[in-house]
Amino acid sequence: MALGDLISAIQTSHRCELALSSAADQLDAFENRTGFSLPSDLRAFYLKIHRAEIAGRYRLLPVEHFERTGSALQGVEWADSEPPSWYAFCDVDDGNFVGIELERSVEGHHRIFDCDHEDVSTRSVIAVSFSDFLQRALSAGGRLYYLGEGRFPTIEVPYRPPVAYLRRQYEKWSHDPEVGPRVCVVDGCGRLCVSLSVHCRRHHFEAIQRVPYPFDE
Repeated sequence: MALGDLISAIQTSHRCELALSSAADQLDAFENRTGFSLPSDLRAFYLKIHRAEIAGRYRLLPVEHFERTGSALQGVEWADSEPPSWYAFCDVDDGNFVGIELERSVEGHHRIFDCDHEDVSTRSVIAVSFSDFLQRALSAGGRLYYLGEGRFPTIEVPYRPPVAYLRRQYEKWSHDPEVGPRVCVVDGCGRLCVSLSVHCRRHHFEAIQRVPYPFDE
């Protein structure tokens, strides 16, 4: 279905607000602020519609409410926990969102993701474009069409928690005394080991937690 037909279907059969006269300026402001160009189909949609709700299930946010997927799912502190080109544009309740990749994938797509706040390690690719997502959502009869294990390919999300979170979560690790007498086995380190470890405090933390040591020394 052509994008114009998708827009007409939303305007005639679903709740929506028509675009403001300042729509083009808002879209430009988003691109200037983020450094990413919006896909042509998404931009064309938001020049016609400010916000919409498809079948009471998919709430398409106004562009001024788009935010980084990490921030949308877990708060502003977590903005950098997911790639900078991933933005949440659709709220589907229960703290979950649908996001779009504003950089093209290697296949040349602006992929659409199921952003589940209970899964920080993977994202299901539920459509290959904004238009593809709209068509699937309009055909779903009010259901979240992408739910169901194994229906869509997934990609891994690197675990990149904010430093402030790590400091709170692992504060006790910053006090682990380096008592030796052995020296840390990491080449070039030279620090004494913590108790019952072959590593110093920093390298023991990184070996166990698999994230960078968050404490300044």
